[in-house]
Amino acid sequence: MQFGYTFSTDNQYETAKTQQFGTYRLNTVIMLTALFITFFLTACSGSKSAAKNPASNTGSVTTTQKKDSPSTAVTVELSVDFGEGYVGLPSDNKITVAKGSNWAGVKTSVIKALTFEPGYEASSWMLVSGQEAKLLEDSYTFNGGKTGTEAVRFSVYKTPLSPPPAPAAGSKTVKLSFGCTPNSGAVTPGYETLTVEKGTAWKDIKSYAESICTPKLYREIEKWQAGAADISDTYRFTENCSLTAVLKDNRVFLQFFIHPSGSNTEHLKIGIDQLAVKNGSTWGKVKDKVLTNVKPIEGYENYDFDKISLGSADGKIITDDFIFKTGDAEQYKLYIHEKKIKHILTIEYDNGIVGADPEVIYADINARWGSVKNTATKALSFKEGYGLKEWRHGFSTTVLTDDYKITDNHPIRAVSKSAIVTVKIEENPASYTVAKPKEVVIPVESRWSAVEAQIQKLINLKDSSVYGIYGWQYTGGKEPKSLAGSYRITDETFTVRPIIRPKYVNISLKTDTHIDIGSPAVLKSVPNGTRWKDIKAQADAKLTIHEHYGFKEWRISDAKGDALPDDYEFIQNTDIYAKSKGVSPYIKGNVYCFGDNDFEMKNIPAVKNGTIGSVGEIYNRVHEVNLSAYQISAVEVTEGWYNLLMKNNREAEGKLPKTGMTWYEAVVFCNELTKMFPSLGESECIYTYNKEIYNSNHAAAQNPPVMNIKKKGFRLPTEAEWEWAAQGGSARTVWAGTSEPNKLTDYAWYDVNSSGRIHRTAETLPNALGLYDMSGNAGEWCWNWDDNSLIDGATDPVGPYSGEKRVYRGGTYEYNSDSCKCSFTYIRAPHSESYNIGFRIVRRP
Repeated sequence: MQFGYTFSTDNQYETAKTQQFGTYRLNTVIMLTALFITFFLTACSGSKSAAKNPASNTGSVTTTQKKDSPSTAVTVELSVDFGEGYVGLPSDNKITVAKGSNWAGVKTSVIKALTFEPGYEASSWMLVSGQEAKLLEDSYTFNGGKTGTEAVRFSVYKTPLSPPPAPAAGSKTVKLSFGCTPNSGAVTPGYETLTVEKGTAWKDIKSYAESICTPKLYREIEKWQAGAADISDTYRFTENCSLTAVLKDNRVFLQFFIHPSGSNTEHLKIGIDQLAVKNGSTWGKVKDKVLTNVKPIEGYENYDFDKISLGSADGKIITDDFIFKTGDAEQYKLYIHEKKIKHILTIEYDNGIVGADPEVIYADINARWGSVKNTATKALSFKEGYGLKEWRHGFSTTVLTDDYKITDNHPIRAVSKSAIVTVKIEENPASYTVAKPKEVVIPVESRWSAVEAQIQKLINLKDSSVYGIYGWQYTGGKEPKSLAGSYRITDETFTVRPIIRPKYVNISLKTDTHIDIGSPAVLKSVPNGTRWKDIKAQADAKLTIHEHYGFKEWRISDAKGDALPDDYEFIQNTDIYAKSKGVSPYIKGNVYCFGDNDFEMKNIPAVKNGTIGSVGEIYNRVHEVNLSAYQISAVEVTEGWYNLLMKNNREAEGKLPKTGMTWYEAVVFCNELTKMFPSLGESECIYTYNKEIYNSNHAAAQNPPVMNIKKKGFRLPTEAEWEWAAQGGSARTVWAGTSEPNKLTDYAWYDVNSSGRIHRTAETLPNALGLYDMSGNAGEWCWNWDDNSLIDGATDPVGPYSGEKRVYRGGTYEYNSDSCKCSFTYIRAPHSESYNIGFRIVRRP
C-alpha cells in the first residue's frame, strides 16, 4: 500500500533533506507557516459557532474537517519527517483533540487515526513551533494558543525486533553502532548501538539489525559493511565497530508531457511533471496515480485521456503490463495523448425565449440529436405566451431531427412559437360523439392533467351504463400513445381520443392438477382498472390445495404466462392461472412424489434360478441367478429429477434422461434421493465412505463407496438386477420389450430411428414389466466393476470389490440394434462423463 505520491526524488529530482531528526526542514517550515496563516485568516473572518461538546481530558480524537470551537478543541496538523511512504494521514492531514488533553492521553488515539504499512510504526514525535521543533513530552498539554492549531511531526520506522539477550555477567563484550548510507535511510532512535559478547557472529544479529534500519520508499538494503569492508554471515565481532547498511536505490523516474489531439492546442493539463516509482512497476499499477492528476483545461471539458506513448508522441503505446526498469532508462518520458470525447453545443435562441441555463451542453461523439434534445430543451426559459417550436443548426434553416448525427462542435438555435395550442378530439360514432366545438384552445406548455376534465366534458358515450372513459391517447404522431397527467403539450395542433372500455370485467380462474377451485371459477363484475392486490384475497379463497402441495403463484393466462404482479390492472376479461408447488416428498403406492416430478417404481418379485445372459456372449454367457425382491424405476432418471434434487431448483422440469454425470455423481444422487423421503431418510442410505454417508465431496475426490445392499434406500442396479428387468424377467426377450427385429423401433431409440439425438422418456412402448427405454436412448450405469468371471446360481451377485471400470448397459440412441440387446455389456471409467450415459434406480421394498 502506498499513500500519496512520490513527486520529489534524490539528485536533481529531490530537495536535499537533513537527516538529523531534531532539525526541522525548511520546506516543511514554509508549508506549516502557510497553513498557520491560512487557518488564522479563516478563523478571524469565519462565522462563530457554539460548540456543544464539553472540554474533555480523555484524549479523544476526531478525524473531521469541521472546525470545533477554540474553547473545546484543538486542531493538530500532522506531517511526516521520515518514512512518508509508509503511512497514510487522515483527511487534510488534520485531526482534532480535546483542548486541555495531554500527549500521553491522546497519543494512542492519534496513532489509530494513521494507516501504517505492515511492519512499520511511528516514532520521534516532535512539537513544531515556528522554525523550532522539540521532543513531544507525555505531559505536554494541547491548548491551541491563539489560533487553535498546533503542529506535530513524526517519523516512521520499521517495527524493531527484540534485541538479542544481554551478554552474560563477566563476559567480554564489544559495542556495535549502526547507520545507513547514503542519506536515504535511518536507524530507529534508541537502537543506534548494541552491546554483544565478543565473538558474536553477524548471522546471529543480522535480522535485528535489518529491523532497526528503515530505507526510504523504493530503497532496499543491498549489503552490510563493518567500517569499509563488506561482511558475511560468518563474520564475528572481536572489537568495537560501526556497522553500515548500504542501500540500493530501486526508483525509476517518469516524466510526463501532454500530446495534443489533432491540433497544436493542448486541451488537458497534468498536475505532476514527474513521478518516482519502484523498479519493476507496471503501468497498470501506477497509471491511476497519474490519471487522477490529468484534468481538462477550463473550456475543454469535452476532452479526456486517450493513451500514453513512450519516448515521444510517435513512440510505442504502452499497455498495463509494460514494466518500468532501471536498466532500461534512468528516466522515462511519457506522452499523454488526449482525445475528444464529446462535442460542445452552444445554445442560441430567438426573442420568444428569455435565456438558457446552461448555455452549453455536451453530446457524445456521433450521437443523435434525439439523445440530447431533452437536455437542451430543459435549459430554456420562455417568455410568457411562448413555447418551443423547433431546434435548428445555428442560424441555418436546417431543422434538427431526432436522427440528426452530431459530428462536430456547433451552435444550436431554439426557435419559439405562439403559446396557443388547439386540442382537437377525434370522433367515433360507434362508441361516442363529441359536442361542438369539438376542440379546446389552451396555453402552450399546459400539462395534460390541467385540461383533461375540460375535454372529457365534450364526450357523449353511446351507453354510459356499460362503458366508461379510462384514459386518453395522443394520435398526432406515427403511433398513438397514452397521455400521462404530467405530459406537457407543446404542439400547435394536438389531436386526442378517449380510451373507451367496459366498466366491469370478468376474471376466469384456472389451476393445475394439484389445486381444486370452487364454483363458479370466475370473479364477476370486477370494476375496470381494479388492481390485482385488491382482489387477490377473493381469488385465493376459491382454492383448495391438495395434500403434499402448496400454493406457488398466480400467473396471467396460463401456466406459461407471466407472474401476476400486485399492481396489475384488469382492463378486459382475463384468465389467471394458479400454480402449485410440491411441499414435502411422499410415497403413494409405488409412485414417489416430489415437486412436480413424480416417478413410479415397478415391483420385481424375488427370482429363483432365473436365467440371464446369452449364447455367444463372451462376457455374459447363459447362467442362473437368484435375486431378492426389488423395485426398479419405470423410466431413466430425468433432468427434472436430477436438477431439482442436486441443484435445489424448485422450477426444475424436463423429461429428457439425465446424462453427462460420472458414476460417482449417480451414486450421490441415490443417497440424496433417499434422504429426501421422510419414510426412508439418512439411516437407509445405501452408500458410505469411511462410515460417512457418501456425498458430493467424496464423488469429487473419486473415493470408492461401500454398498449395504440390505438397506431400503435408492441405489444403482446390479448387472443381474438390470438384465433380469430389461429382458422382462422370465420372458427373456432379446431387447427390452421384443425379440423381433422388425418391431424394435416401437420399443427403443437407436441409430435407425433416433435422428441422432436423445429423446424424452416413455415415448416408446414399455417391456413386459412396464419399463421404458431399457434398450437404446441413454445407456445406464450399473453398480458392478468390470468382471469376466460369472458364478452360476449366485444369490444377489454384486461383482468384485474393486476394478478399473464400471459397467453400463442397454446401448444408446447412437448404437446399432445388436449393441442394444439386453445381454450386451459395456464398461467405462467411473470418473468419466458421457453425453449419452444416464442411469435408473432400484431399491428393496
